[in-house]
Amino acid sequence: NININFEGGSLALTPDQYKKMGIPELTASILNEGTKNYTTEQISAELEKLGSSISFSGGKSQNSINVSCLKKNLDATLKLLEEKILNPGFRPEDFKLAKKQYKESVKNDKTSPSAMANKAFNQALYGSSSILGLDPTVKSIENIELQDLKDYYANCYSSSVANMVIVGNITEAEIMPKLEFINKMSNKEVNIQPIPEPAAKTEQQFFIQDKIAAPSSVIMMGYPSLKYDATGDYFKCQIANFAFGGAFNSRLNLNLREDKGYTYGIRSGFGGGKYTGSFIISSSVKRPATVLSLAEVTKEFANYTQNGITDKELEFTKNSMLNVEALRYESPWQKAGFLANIARYDLPKDYVAQQNQILKTITKEELNTHIKKYFDLNKMTTVIVGDKNYIEAALDKALKDTKNKEVLNNVKFKKISVD
Repeated sequence: NININFEGGSLALTPDQYKKMGIPELTASILNEGTKNYTTEQISAELEKLGSSISFSGGKSQNSINVSCLKKNLDATLKLLEEKILNPGFRPEDFKLAKKQYKESVKNDKTSPSAMANKAFNQALYGSSSILGLDPTVKSIENIELQDLKDYYANCYSSSVANMVIVGNITEAEIMPKLEFINKMSNKEVNIQPIPEPAAKTEQQFFIQDKIAAPSSVIMMGYPSLKYDATGDYFKCQIANFAFGGAFNSRLNLNLREDKGYTYGIRSGFGGGKYTGSFIISSSVKRPATVLSLAEVTKEFANYTQNGITDKELEFTKNSMLNVEALRYESPWQKAGFLANIARYDLPKDYVAQQNQILKTITKEELNTHIKKYFDLNKMTTVIVGDKNYIEAALDKALKDTKNKEVLNNVKFKKISVD
């Protein structure tokens, strides 16, 4: 398995390119097609014969090339990789088809409440003027021209921002001469655009995206939070979250799934990257339970912030997280991901051992300090995708119930829509 990751993704786009959101993804899509010398069908047939795969992908902060092959077919596979990297086709007919398929995919997202919620949540959290709040739309994809993809590939698929990870029954001395062609790639400096800090919220925000007659509602709640770190506050917040919403036996899941039957599952978590981070609670709940679910999550959150983790939950967290850790690096792809993480964040090679030591020795008092510091209801942005009229009527009804009135009293939905 070979992973080549290039820093950049959409973060390498300049503000004047925001009207063409989707360039990194569409570039990767066309790189998965033919080359200057071979058609898509010819490349695909050869890979199939070898039992190999070569796939390009583009994202918010990275572009990647993933290669998988049998060792005996390594040389033949790397010849194809060299062809795809150094001689991309950028054929007009491939571009036309890739563009059409990408627009259809974005249109199809409008039928998926989860996809709708993700896009609306990004926009609500970061705003439509930030790259973090923007997602590709049909209109932005229509604005993309073939030359945009050629320029993006020439400027952003650069060895200056690349990390490569190789996992398999092969030594460095064996593999490196076979990868000499990588040095023929562009070595241009890639400019990662600065990300403005989102405005700090001092009170909760509520948004609803209408999906008429939807049988269920997707709820996403959260706020910008910590960037990734392996052994600091971010990792300790992951430990603190485990009992709240990071496991099947977490407070949120036991309440909303096991006790109330509102959902098949609910989770929360701190998700941090190189440039940004967030805390998110997410679930799909039965339509009649939308407002009641919002009330229960809010109560659980407030209780956890105020009273913290229990001794029993701490013991459960330590045992569970240590046991899960043992299964994380078994497959070649898991090992590759582990090594890619070390390379991207410049981590010490024993960072997992350091994490385990933190996990074993962290105290309830230390975790409760992190909970009070980083679990903040006033920063919360809530996005619901569901039947607006039904949900607002249910909110009015719930506000008449003294049991939930105090929790729901500040809920005032603003309508949000994403193209």
